[in-house]
Amino acid sequence: MSKPISVRYSEALKQVEKLDSSSLRKDSTAYKEELHEVLNSLNTVKKSIQENSLFSVNEEIDEVSTSNIRLLGIDYYIATTIGNTVVNREEMLKTANGLFLQFLYTLENYGVLEKSQTAKLDGFTSSYSPKIEELRSNDAVRRRQDKIDDFKREREFREKLKVLDSLDFNNLDEEIVRKVYIDELKFFALKSFQNLESNLMELEVLANMPIRPVEPEIVSDEREKPKKFDETYTPKLESLTNPVLSKNGKVLRPFTIVPSTRDKLQKKVFGTGQVLPTMTVEELVDMELANGGMVKDSLPEKEFDEDDNEDNDRLTYKNREWDEFTDNNPRGSGNTQNLG
Repeated sequence: MSKPISVRYSEALKQVEKLDSSSLRKDSTAYKEELHEVLNSLNTVKKSIQENSLFSVNEEIDEVSTSNIRLLGIDYYIATTIGNTVVNREEMLKTANGLFLQFLYTLENYGVLEKSQTAKLDGFTSSYSPKIEELRSNDAVRRRQDKIDDFKREREFREKLKVLDSLDFNNLDEEIVRKVYIDELKFFALKSFQNLESNLMELEVLANMPIRPVEPEIVSDEREKPKKFDETYTPKLESLTNPVLSKNGKVLRPFTIVPSTRDKLQKKVFGTGQVLPTMTVEELVDMELANGGMVKDSLPEKEFDEDDNEDNDRLTYKNREWDEFTDNNPRGSGNTQNLG
């Protein structure tokens, strides 16, 4: 015997809750498998709702049985679950938006929505393709105030809905249970408008993203393959008036590469690719010293020692040289212009 729809719906919601609290990465295989199972469970419940005609466009919310009121949230749960899909992101966002709108129009038909929400739906140019400007005000101040009001309403709904996890509905007054279920639907309506706005913003970003060019497939073509290096084939040789090689690479006449050319080719092939120094640093210094390009640092002069015979002889020779110089060059002899 199959389970009642309300029971299967509650079990599917537990799967949704487990998926939302999962620590798995959304692009992992395990997460995708769980996501697929949750969507299957929700879609099975929705199919059962449609087959049993539990809801009608011609009835009011008061005509819906208490046990079935919660089932009106099926499209909301399917939409939020699809929104977690990372593959085919643009397509999934559009599908989720369609389900959010379907859920909102259903609540509008039952008179569950607030007047401002109904006015927003009726203001859409296209019922299932709203624009971002139709969901939020263009005035920044007004938009900020709307965000504050939504936050307050969301907080109030969350406080009210805490009873869903603590109350025994079997022992409660039916009117209280109905009110809690309708408050839950109103909370989902508020979240649906928020998700619609968020999804439309993401779709706008995806539409403006640059398209990655598809790299053309490389087709192998023997004609485009680079020729393998062949020492017997050179275009330069074949361009001579009297060709050295035939088209098949056969040598038609002897030829030689002169030594100078061979040396140049060898340097190009085995060279370093840069100009290298031709002498060491020590050789450069010696050459500069020999040509007077630089002067060695002189050693500090040795102090005169009266007891040292060499120092005394050196001083004597120095004094004699100075006496000879002064004798041969009397003072003023160099001033031929009489300037001193």
